[in-house]
Amino acid sequence: TALAGTVTVDGGKAVVKPFTIALAGGSLGGGLTLESNSNPAVAAADLKMRDVDFKAFFKGTEFFDTTGGTIGADIDLSGQGKSLAEVMGTSDGKAFLMMNGGAMSGLLVEAAGLDIAEALALYIGEDARMPIRCAAGDIELTEGVAKFDRFIMDTTDSVLYFRGESNLRQQTLIMDIFADQKDFGILDMDAAV
Repeated sequence: TALAGTVTVDGGKAVVKPFTIALAGGSLGGGLTLESNSNPAVAAADLKMRDVDFKAFFKGTEFFDTTGGTIGADIDLSGQGKSLAEVMGTSDGKAFLMMNGGAMSGLLVEAAGLDIAEALALYIGEDARMPIRCAAGDIELTEGVAKFDRFIMDTTDSVLYFRGESNLRQQTLIMDIFADQKDFGILDMDAAV
């Protein structure tokens, strides 16, 4: 079944719980609530995403053939508004994202680590799959600002560390990526991207 769930509406409050949706080979499920008695309405989500094919997010891009693995998430947030953009722009909550195995574009990994010689070789030649052992991190949301400072991705070539914030109301993203190379390159640079 691609979609299954139960909807209950009572006194201006709609609850969809439990529900499951098939998503890119995996699943998304949990509960959603919409409280229309507040002005603006309050929306809340308590969701779990499991075993979703990471490659599906790169369909139609040059990175599709070099990307793989499964991703998951635990999401608990709420916000107010008349649209999804307004709800996300006021949201509070937390999320935990994870990735198991798989691969991503070697060009993306080398560029993040600023190994200029290896990234240039991949750009000029053929991009390679960079195996990913795992990735995980927390996101804290406060009044529509999502902050992350403990995101880590372990590849066979580098350990990548992500930190930054995204203002969902203004649709901005500030992110630093730091890489600890597992090999030595003559043109390695130690700098944030």
